Amino acid sequence: MENEILVAMERNPMSRDVPINTWGQPLFDAITVRSPGIDVKEFKVVYHPIIAEYTKSGKLDKIPQANYDALDKLISMGKLLIVLTSGTRGELKHTLDPDHLLVSRIKAFYYKDNAQFHKPDPRVFDELLVAHNLSPQSSAYVGLHK
Repeated sequence: MENEILVAMERNPMSRDVPINTWGQPLFDAITVRSPGIDVKEFKVVYHPIIAEYTKSGKLDKIPQANYDALDKLISMGKLLIVLTSGTRGELKHTLDPDHLLVSRIKAFYYKDNAQFHKPDPRVFDELLVAHNLSPQSSAYVGLHK
């Protein structure tokens, strides 16, 4: 999707390995590294209709059924599922939609706009552990490692 936006802005698309270096950062911060010299205001203008189209067509964040099955298995085992991301509410709007298949499976979503601390600050974990009466010893964090 980002490459489609870059091409619409008449900028060169990026290779697949470029986003990995900024993975976990909010998109509008990361895009300045992913496409040096980009006008972020212009990027946002082009971004909004494209993300809306991707969301409507089901092309955005396609999650395989096997992944949903794994989440359902964890829930059936009594596990509490929480999403922690550096993204903003605007970037997650489609995921937070009540009709999204994740919403019924996830207990809480923590993102840049509703968390006091943000990754990579380790205090971001303290906030959600306290809010859900969890201990670090009883919890697991799954994320992408560069």
